[in-house]
Amino acid sequence: MSNNSKESYREFIKYENDSVTNYKTSSERIQKINANFKLCEAKLKEIDRNISILSLFIKTTLETEEFYEDFNVVKGYVDRCKGYFKEALNRKPTVTVDSPSGSIVDMFYEVSDLLDALTEVSKEVKSFEAHYYPKMKMTTYNAIKNLSNSEIDKLTKDVNSYIETFDSLTDASDFISYNSGDLVVSTVAELISELKKNRALVKINLEKEYFLASDVILFMDLIDWINLFSRLQYVFERVDKALYKSEKLDGMLNDLLIRYLVVLINNEKRSV
Repeated sequence: MSNNSKESYREFIKYENDSVTNYKTSSERIQKINANFKLCEAKLKEIDRNISILSLFIKTTLETEEFYEDFNVVKGYVDRCKGYFKEALNRKPTVTVDSPSGSIVDMFYEVSDLLDALTEVSKEVKSFEAHYYPKMKMTTYNAIKNLSNSEIDKLTKDVNSYIETFDSLTDASDFISYNSGDLVVSTVAELISELKKNRALVKINLEKEYFLASDVILFMDLIDWINLFSRLQYVFERVDKALYKSEKLDGMLNDLLIRYLVVLINNEKRSV
């Protein structure tokens, strides 16, 4: 990393570096470098996930100019750290136990700096969330807890595209409440059909009554959606996805999830 890049760390981060003198041999220092690389990677994934979730639920906030300014600052910190990590990772194979002592020391502090930076950026993200998303409910987070970062990013685009077909978020949520009955009933029927194909391997016995009180659904309020997805989640956590996976069902479940998230986002928006 160039000296200018190193200085740009210090523009917004204070560090308490681990000292290279705590590790006497080149082998010990390389081991610590490798360990810190793993910690950096894990911290980046955690931060990336938090940013993805905040982006998904951005419409729950007041979306003021100040909000977007602060959000862009936080994302800027994250993007810079990603760049530093990529640069360091590209150079990592060139630094070995046989490298000159100075090269090992430089890499040691570079990765140590990055880990400290990521720790501080993680705090910045959490502080931003606490300020702008103070009332987010656990139910809302639970809706996407088992999705990967890339799945959340795709879902964000799908949800926003859906909302944009209406005049407002409230209009979208109201439409969903009154016009999702057929999709819910057909999705549950398709799921049960797929599970019954593998009856011998499915350890839970399910009928549509577990999910639905009636085949006719005229209206679904927030509690109805939460109950439905709680029961779906119960199944998904206990049954191997390979036993009910089909392109048709995947599409139906994704459509349901988009609608569920719109309802959740609208509910969160009203509570801001």
